[in-house]
Amino acid sequence: MRTIEYWLARFAFASVALCPPLARVYVKLLDLAIPRLRRTAAKNLEIADIPDEGVIDGMYRSIARMLVTFAKLPSITRENVGEWIRYDGLENFQNAMARGRGVLVATAHLGDWELSAFAHALMTAPMHIVVRPLDNALIDALVERRRALSGNWIMLRKACLSISSERRLARAARSPSWRIIAERRWCLVLRCGLTKRGGMFCGSIRRSK
Repeated sequence: MRTIEYWLARFAFASVALCPPLARVYVKLLDLAIPRLRRTAAKNLEIADIPDEGVIDGMYRSIARMLVTFAKLPSITRENVGEWIRYDGLENFQNAMARGRGVLVATAHLGDWELSAFAHALMTAPMHIVVRPLDNALIDALVERRRALSGNWIMLRKACLSISSERRLARAARSPSWRIIAERRWCLVLRCGLTKRGGMFCGSIRRSK
């Protein structure tokens, strides 16, 4: 089954790259085939005390747009990235980097977060990105390869969940190639955990020695 899912994903990426309007068709089929995703979205809105009022439908439209950009990632370069995204507030990142202590970028799943992380590496410098691996290891490897095309390094979320992993993060941060979270001597380390509802929280931030 996982192999079938993998080849379906590859077909979806290839076909959407050639014909972007197919993205909405595929996302609609996903909505119909896996209704629990819509139920989960409704539950999350309930937890946040937000009325639906078209929010979930808008989420699926956003996923379709992300599918288009994700299918097009191999063709996005430093030369044409400006045709896909505009970087507002770049001076804030540049000013922070100029201090020589590195930068920790905290973002949310808003808009096309895949494109924003991908484009950041092309417009500025590669960064380490903490992610949760997908359930299907074959699709996860496919997705990670695309995410890394702009030079970013992918790290598993579980790397945040233990003290020993914190130390590995700190050691990695001392490398000059660790461009976003740290530059050489400085490191911001997150103590992360999971809420009972599956959300992620940050318990503390400290500077490594």
